[in-house]
Amino acid sequence: MKENQEQIKVLAIKQPWASLIADGFKTLEVRSRNTNIRGPIAIYASRTKPKNSELEHYFTFMSGMLKPIPPLQQGQIIATAELVDSYPVGSSEAFRILAHNHHNPLSYYQDGLHFWELENVQKVEPVEFKFKGSIVWSKIDKSLLKVV
Repeated sequence: MKENQEQIKVLAIKQPWASLIADGFKTLEVRSRNTNIRGPIAIYASRTKPKNSELEHYFTFMSGMLKPIPPLQQGQIIATAELVDSYPVGSSEAFRILAHNHHNPLSYYQDGLHFWELENVQKVEPVEFKFKGSIVWSKIDKSLLKVV
């Protein structure tokens, strides 16, 4: 890689949550821990197979949008976003109240969860990506991402 190429962090997110972020419906990513990372990130739709209950939840929500439901991409970077904040969920009541921002089933709540707040989401032309790095984060050359 050339020195002048800028890298961007890549966050692995399981489907259908990655698509809900890319489509602008999900602005809070639910995680088990805090992060100090801020700034631009790429959203990678991981290859991890979604549970049937997660797919049902997604299709129920999307069918209410009254437009065609796109196929769920996996193993690709599908969007960019700004990671602007991370904070504790705090309570099951807060989780319930903010459900329209995170779209996770209420049964997902457990003590110790954090919201990672995302803004300025932009879809990109899907980029096949072999995830390298920790389970959550990797990096990619920013010039490979083309906003659609």
